[in-house]
Amino acid sequence: MNMTRGYKTGVARVIHWYCLWLLAVTFAIPWIIFANQSPVEKYSEGWFLSRSLASARATNRVDRLKCAIEMEDLAKDCSEPELKAKLLYHAGSFYCGQIEGESDFERVNELFEEVLKLNPSEDVVVLGTLRQLAQIHSAAGKPESANKYYEEIERRLNSETNTITPGFKKKFLENIYPKLADVKERMGDSEGALLVREKALEVSSESKKAQILLEKARQLAKDGKKEEALECFLNLFKDYTDFGKDNGDIIYYLMEYVRVNNFNERSDEYIDSLFDIWEKFENEKHLQIFNVGHNLSVALFSRNDERFLEYSEILKSKLKEALRTNTVENIKKYNLKLCEEQLAYCIAMYEDGKLDINFKKEKLLSFIDDFPNNDNTKYVINRYVELENKMREEEILRTQKWKRFFISFAALVALFIPSFILYRKG
Repeated sequence: MNMTRGYKTGVARVIHWYCLWLLAVTFAIPWIIFANQSPVEKYSEGWFLSRSLASARATNRVDRLKCAIEMEDLAKDCSEPELKAKLLYHAGSFYCGQIEGESDFERVNELFEEVLKLNPSEDVVVLGTLRQLAQIHSAAGKPESANKYYEEIERRLNSETNTITPGFKKKFLENIYPKLADVKERMGDSEGALLVREKALEVSSESKKAQILLEKARQLAKDGKKEEALECFLNLFKDYTDFGKDNGDIIYYLMEYVRVNNFNERSDEYIDSLFDIWEKFENEKHLQIFNVGHNLSVALFSRNDERFLEYSEILKSKLKEALRTNTVENIKKYNLKLCEEQLAYCIAMYEDGKLDINFKKEKLLSFIDDFPNNDNTKYVINRYVELENKMREEEILRTQKWKRFFISFAALVALFIPSFILYRKG
């Protein structure tokens, strides 16, 4: 019995030590292989991809910074320039999205500048570094230095000595040209910005060209080149008929086109243009239409147009439905409450000689009750007081008129009675 128990214990110990040995070998072999690898073999593309995914999946700033710090620490211990540059490039990339102040900017900028000093041979690393340097300088309000980095990217991409494929070059230029144009515009180099936008149109895919045309039209309008801007807008609407229709932004673009015309906001041309946009989109669900509705109602109100009352009722009804059926986020995004308040103000203050003064007062009181804290409420109150005073003055005038009538009538009777008595006696 004791011999059997001893045998079993001995076997168990053998199995136990064998399992421990197996685990040690299982974990030790990869580390042995890793330790004997060259630095380049250790950090494969798959390894860099796994670290990038870890940073992208991090749910908070602290975890993202840990990924960046890990890369930076590995770079400090690395003696091979090519690999060191790649590690620093990834560290800077991870830091990029976490910049919150000047110190963070300086830290990321130093990392990327160190990458460039190491002069890595990989075009992706060099171009990626330059691109992110341009982006952080642009975001930091330094368009001149951002412009320098973007132009260096363009020079390298167009160099005959690079090993970049045509597809990669086209994609990279498509990405940077709109940003370079914006940077040049911020620098005050309008001609340079327009030239870059033309280059962007040449290299960009059809799906991107509409946005580039829109930015070009906006810049031409900003530069006071009215006719060129209008032509650019018309080409946009003609060649890209679906642009902005899915999300309703086409309404904003049409409004921009109307503004470029510099119509007087009380003119028939301006009001007719707004009516054209309204009638085209009023039955669709895009909330941008209320921007048109607001401008149209204000234009009609400002010139005391007789169409105002009818149109304001239509707009008021649509606004009421939109406020009832939309989320708080969308109501804020499209300023629906503000539109409602301003429309109510216009309705309350609208002057029409055909309207009864008591009806006017009711509209004013309705606005005061509905929007007591609105900035325009004081003007509505003043208008209500004016109408009250006007009614009081009219009442006084009517009283005085009747008073004069009775006095005159009494005087006439007083003269008539003696005359009548003398007539009867004679």
